[in-house]
Amino acid sequence: MANSMLEVDRITVRRGMDVVLRECNLALRGGQSAVLVGPNGSGKSTLLEACAGLPTLEQGEIRHNNVTVVR
Repeated sequence: MANSMLEVDRITVRRGMDVVLRECNLALRGGQSAVLVGPNGSGKSTLLEACAGLPTLEQGEIRHNNVTVVR
């Protein structure tokens, strides 16, 4: 995932006992746009919150311009 502005690398997030995201990956280069589509409860908001550093990650990391911002 070289030259990515935002990299989500195999993150797992739990909400209570439930795994909301399991080994989720995402890579966006500068100037790219993405649309998150899915039913209620599929983890769209959780992914955005994880990129902002809000929930604690069970595993994985998030990098911005190759700098780890959430581990």
